[in-house]
Amino acid sequence: MDRALSVEQTRELMNKAEAVHIAALNLANTLGIFHGINDALEDGQVGGPEVRAINVIQADLLHLLVIRVCALCEAKQNRADDASIAVLVSAVADQKVRAGLIAADERWRAGIGPRAERCASVGQSIGALKGRWTAVISHPEMLKRLYHFRNKRLGHVTVANELGQESQLRELWLTARKVLSAARQVRLVFYREDFDYLKSSSRAAVVGGQLVNALKPRVADGFAKS
Repeated sequence: MDRALSVEQTRELMNKAEAVHIAALNLANTLGIFHGINDALEDGQVGGPEVRAINVIQADLLHLLVIRVCALCEAKQNRADDASIAVLVSAVADQKVRAGLIAADERWRAGIGPRAERCASVGQSIGALKGRWTAVISHPEMLKRLYHFRNKRLGHVTVANELGQESQLRELWLTARKVLSAARQVRLVFYREDFDYLKSSSRAAVVGGQLVNALKPRVADGFAKS
């Protein structure tokens, strides 16, 4: 990184980017498992105490989704080490930081040679990050509703809470996917790793479906014995 940035500044940015990676991976897994369970329940073959337990799990997953989406979008820092996509987008808007990241990438590419062409340049990834983040914040009213849900209503929510309304859930899914797309560019900017969180979420959906499917034979056996 550019000499204008200290070792401490470099380490701080990398640590924040790593924290965003972990948070995005957790969000991807929660989102995937939630949808995997939903899809597997559509055929209605699970009932009784099993489905009641799954409903509780779904409610908890819904809470986690809101918390994790909001955390990755939070721009306000209560502590110097608070990390989010918003914080890192603000950081790369600083010319010194941006120049340092690009200079470090150019040195890396010079040392690696032609193999470096397999990865987008940091300059390109910064541009893509700005675009992905703009897509997240282009609907501030949606983010405002999610923050309100997290801050004012989360502690009072039950399985039957009105957040289950289709329009609100669609907003949550849409925002979550946009946030994961932005997180992918964060990973490219700071670590040159193309981590596809949406693909990771799809893999988690398979696991969610398997969880529900594992209960079906037990339900069928129970009917057979009765």
